[in-house]
Amino acid sequence: MRQTAGAKIIGIYGGSFDPVHKGHVSVVKSVLSDGAVNEVWITPAAQSPFKHNGAVCPFRHRSAMLKLAFQDEMRVRVCEIEQELPKPSFTLQTLRTLRAKYPAYSFMLCLGSDNLRHFTAWHGYDEILKTTKLLVALRPAFSADAIPKEVLKSVQFLNHQPVAVSSTDARAKLRTEQFSHDVPDEVSAYIKAHKLYET
Repeated sequence: MRQTAGAKIIGIYGGSFDPVHKGHVSVVKSVLSDGAVNEVWITPAAQSPFKHNGAVCPFRHRSAMLKLAFQDEMRVRVCEIEQELPKPSFTLQTLRTLRAKYPAYSFMLCLGSDNLRHFTAWHGYDEILKTTKLLVALRPAFSADAIPKEVLKSVQFLNHQPVAVSSTDARAKLRTEQFSHDVPDEVSAYIKAHKLYET
């Protein structure tokens, strides 16, 4: 898990982002404020292994919404690499590909603390732990008691004030109200213009 001395450190933040919401934005801001990474690369999943029916919204729209949500943050990049990889989108596969493509960079995996509870269910989680530090946004009142020690060894916690919102909630509001304060204004406008999440 050693990082190359002087290498640019990239935080990889993956998910379906269906749609990206203010909770996602707050995680990225906490990661950048912590100073552990130089940049955050957000990697929307082409097909999540945990969502068997696929994403509600096509990849191109989810990627476009991410670009709008982070358009003013110079240290954030939307990385579309998972669209090119075999499906489903496994984090291990993504990390292997990024290391091969960018050998001069070091990578950390950015997560919310809730993801730690089920991390051992991830495909190839043991290899991820051997090769990648986990940068975890710590929610208030989070307890690590139920987290396996093998996972905690690879964790670096950072302080984080979460925004109480989920993509499921945002989609429900958008279906009924055509606007949601749970997502950035630019994203809400994009959703309305493209008639997303209406059914």
